[in-house]
Amino acid sequence: MPKKIEALVTPEVMKWARVKARLSVEQAAEKLDRTAEEIEQWESGTNKPSLAQARKAEKVYHIPLATFYLHEPPQGFR
Repeated sequence: MPKKIEALVTPEVMKWARVKARLSVEQAAEKLDRTAEEIEQWESGTNKPSLAQARKAEKVYHIPLATFYLHEPPQGFR
């Protein structure tokens, strides 16, 4: 079984991206095939998504993958 590659994303940016996509935690969890608890853990920093999960999130949230690695949510991003 392949080893999970952890994506070292910024929790605040993960939450910002979900909110920007106008998704509740539950809606995001459904679209990402994860539990709401997992999404909350990504957004609080208690757990990190795998790289594959972050790539899926970029599609669901309509955000470039690199954005998740910023130190803080971007300003003026459309």
